[in-house]
Amino acid sequence: MAKPIPKPWFVYMLQCSNGSLYTGITTDVKKRLKVHNSGKGSAYVRAHRPAKLVAFTESENRSAASSLEYSVKALSRSKKTALARKWKAEHLVVTPAAGAQTSPQQQGQFREKLHRVTRIPCGKVDPVHVNTCL
Repeated sequence: MAKPIPKPWFVYMLQCSNGSLYTGITTDVKKRLKVHNSGKGSAYVRAHRPAKLVAFTESENRSAASSLEYSVKALSRSKKTALARKWKAEHLVVTPAAGAQTSPQQQGQFREKLHRVTRIPCGKVDPVHVNTCL
């Protein structure tokens, strides 16, 4: 029997209604955001809803995601914000201008880029040295 393909783990940052930044891990960022905003996520976000997704990045596995989450939570707000900008930059997608003529193949490429998730900033980040990537 073939070994199942493991789901990727993500570290994500949310901005809560009071302006604070919350960091967590999940295998499905969109689903987790919905859970948080429904009041069934963490107690902190439940008390500071609604939350909006600020940034996220992919990790190799749950252990790596947990280590990175721990390191991010220890950062100052300014460093978290800088890290969020790096994570966002990894996921920027150039899309065609509104009304531009694109072939079905080009549309597929844009969709593929939109859904592709890239690796952690600076390659494999050692959670202990996450500051060096800022």
